Amino acid sequence: MKHIKSAARTADRVLGVFTALLAILVIIYGAYMLFDNVYAGKSGFLSRDLLVYRPDENSSSKESFEELQKINEDVNAWITIFDTHIDYPIAQGKDDWEYINKNIYGQQSLTGSIYLSTSNDRAYKDKYNVIFGHHVVNGTMFGDLEKYENVSYFLNHRDGVLQTPYGNYDLRVFAFLKTDAYDNMVYYLDSSNRDSIPLLMEYLSKNAGNFVDLSTDDVKKVVALSTCADSSTNGRVVVFANATRRSLPPKTGEKEDEDSVPAFHTVGKIGHDTDDSHWALLNLICVIATLLTLLPLFFIRKKYHQLRYAKNMVKKFDDEEYVDENEVNRYQTLIDDLKDFIKKMRTGVIMEILALVISVIAFILTEDITQPIVIRDDWRS
Repeated sequence: MKHIKSAARTADRVLGVFTALLAILVIIYGAYMLFDNVYAGKSGFLSRDLLVYRPDENSSSKESFEELQKINEDVNAWITIFDTHIDYPIAQGKDDWEYINKNIYGQQSLTGSIYLSTSNDRAYKDKYNVIFGHHVVNGTMFGDLEKYENVSYFLNHRDGVLQTPYGNYDLRVFAFLKTDAYDNMVYYLDSSNRDSIPLLMEYLSKNAGNFVDLSTDDVKKVVALSTCADSSTNGRVVVFANATRRSLPPKTGEKEDEDSVPAFHTVGKIGHDTDDSHWALLNLICVIATLLTLLPLFFIRKKYHQLRYAKNMVKKFDDEEYVDENEVNRYQTLIDDLKDFIKKMRTGVIMEILALVISVIAFILTEDITQPIVIRDDWRS
């Protein structure tokens, strides 16, 4: 019997150490994931710090870019695709490698910047323009481009605006293509050739995953948004948009034409709302924390020996074989206190179990860990 008790005590100690180590590992991993997501979110401008520098939507002059270009003179445009996370300034470096790992502030960043190919004219005079951005799994930068493979998403997220110091353009997405980095028609198309747009349209009509057939005569300028594909090292995802020059906004005192003003009241979302395809890390941490409150109940008996001791004492005093009536009366107050303690302990255990069950059910119903991870759900109307 002694050997069994000794083995049980040893098992308690082992399980106690194991539980403590598991809790520490979970905390360390959770802290790392939070840091990683905070860093990625900050690099992806989820803090909205740059939105205050977005050019005046009612202006197409160079003055509207002055504050932004004080931060970085390489910035030459701002792109917005409505109802997506794509809402960023565009830079153009000395080569196509400069802004891969450098943010708009000129600092090193894994998420880099959105940038225009150096083969294109800075003033967007070319008929064909390629814009690059990293594929960040939390949906920032050009992470949303892969969603255009879904037909419903493609059809419902076609509109946007490209603002430049030289004029603004309405964007209308018409094609989604999965290709590779060596696709000559996508990355090496002669933007100065008058026949380049018809050639591109013909190519996309045959190879694009999603395609809306537009009249070649209506397509004067094309903007291609390119990012990496997760499934392949050299894989690329490209979304093509028709760019139509927006009419100049009215001067002060003139009647405003609604069609001439960018519709930024429908601007895209920055960050993650609860209806996005993601799951929240903090929700999982809450479930794990709830589970940890129950581990001592099942595995570390010393933690709850008071409950067993109280139950044994009450049973002893209720058993007339061991305790006479005088002793029962003498210790009646103690017995009542013990019974009250037992009731509170049982209530607490039941509440912990219910909290765990509810949190697990809520997590299963609201989260899908096969989706990209974010720090928390953003409850916004």
